Amino acid sequence: IHRDPEAQTNLGVCYPPGVGTKKDEAKAKSLFRASAEAGFAEGQANYASMLSVSLGTDADNDEWATKETLKYYGKAAAQGHVEAKAMLQELNEWLAEEAAEYALGGESEEEDDEEEQFL
Repeated sequence: IHRDPEAQTNLGVCYPPGVGTKKDEAKAKSLFRASAEAGFAEGQANYASMLSVSLGTDADNDEWATKETLKYYGKAAAQGHVEAKAMLQELNEWLAEEAAEYALGGESEEEDDEEEQFL
């Protein structure tokens, strides 16, 4: 399994829901990353997907996670992975909207929602 990116991806899929094993998202992410680094498109898409879940939740890691998410969705998309292409487009649109909002001096909808929670 250590040198088989397809097997790493297949095993990684079992960990988040705990199918046949205990739930372990960190283990899944590790397996997907190994598969992604080996160039397996499904592993790249799964790794990017796990990274994208954390976007906007940890300011200290957002820049790195955004770059990694774009990188691995891009690599999978370049290999013809249909879902990765769609997610890459969606992520790029979201980033463009966020950039436009900040350029106008506004706050993102998420920041507005967070402020309302404290009012």
